[in-house]
Amino acid sequence: MRTFIYFFRNNSSNIAWILFRVILGFAFILASIDKIINPEKFLEIVNNYNIVPHFLSPIIALVLPWIEFICGVFLILGILTESSATMIIILLIGFIYGVSVNLYRGSDIECGCFSLLFEGELIGFQTILRDIIFMCFSIIIIFLDRDVWTIGKFLSFKFNFDKINKGNISNESY
Repeated sequence: MRTFIYFFRNNSSNIAWILFRVILGFAFILASIDKIINPEKFLEIVNNYNIVPHFLSPIIALVLPWIEFICGVFLILGILTESSATMIIILLIGFIYGVSVNLYRGSDIECGCFSLLFEGELIGFQTILRDIIFMCFSIIIIFLDRDVWTIGKFLSFKFNFDKINKGNISNESY
């Protein structure tokens, strides 16, 4: 029983960190897929927000989904997790701004967030709430930064041969 309590107390934040990382990563990959497949439709959605100059809209429509996709993959794999989570926070601030401005204007426009799941979903306060929840996930990922179940940890796996040869093996030597 003591072993279980010790394991849970010391690993619960690791488990939460991994869950937040994977959930947020899959969410951003899922959000990016339809935008990558249908850039013309996403360009129309970007233009409907009427926030950026129209000459920038095609660049945003092409680059933004790939940023979402790469950040999602990096979060799941554990590559540059802090940087990916920070980039997601920056994206979410922009998304919240765009939705808020259009809600204030009274615009009834398509969100463009998860077109594969929610085709034609209109913006609303639920969109802002979802983005705030995702932002909280990102903040938790940054502040609970763990090197657990990551490609980075796997690639930097080191043996401390002195400790192994002396028979003094601990978690620190891995």
